Parts: sequence; structure tokens; C-alpha cells
Amino acid sequence: MKKTLAVLMMAAAVAVTSLTAFAEETENQNDKYTQENTPGQSVEILLDEEMDASVLKVTNKLTSGKDAVESVTVGKNDEGKDALILQLKENYGTKAVNVAGDSQLKHKNTNALVKTYSFDFTVQW
Repeated sequence: MKKTLAVLMMAAAVAVTSLTAFAEETENQNDKYTQENTPGQSVEILLDEEMDASVLKVTNKLTSGKDAVESVTVGKNDEGKDALILQLKENYGTKAVNVAGDSQLKHKNTNALVKTYSFDFTVQW
């Protein structure tokens, strides 16, 4: 009985670890950001190494929660790395809001689409 229980517990641990790795891999492939945040925080997504923030611009297509977002920019973060930065407002009229939609990075000169990031997360006050 103890051996059976131990084997089942190990199998469950392996399954949970595998699911976590799969979820992270899927999130990276889809470039979809999902996580809970609090007001005033910034959501920073580091750009791929071959991308240069100085030649990019942002086009936003947020479908919900626009009023909870202070700004969406592309540039250097506090650590000097190129990032897409979504700054949340300090205050908002409701206790929670869902921010969802897309931010597209386009080349400043050619207006060519470089990459699209999707957002779907909750801001809790």
C-alpha cells in the first residue's frame, strides 16, 4: 500500500511538472501575457534579441480595460533592456478590471508589422 501511494505521488509530481513546462512553452509560442497585476505596476515583456526598440513603434488594439492602462510604450526598461512596457494606472474606479487585446510592434520607417503581443490579465485593486 505504501509503495503504491509513493508511486502515485511521484507520478502526480511528474505530471504537474510536465504540465507546467508545457504551459510555459505554449505561452512563449503564442506570445500571450496572462498574469494578475496590481495598480501602478508595469508589465514588461522583453523583446527578442534581434529586435531593436529604437526603430519600433507600438499600435494598441486593447479590447477591454483601456481605461486602466496609463501607457503602452516600446523602449528600454530600468535594466537597459529593450522591452514592450504596459504601465497601469495608480487608481481606477472598480475593484478589478480585465485588460485584454493586442499590441503590435511596427517598424517606424516602413510601418511593417514586426510582432504582435496579446494581453489577457486582471488588475486587482
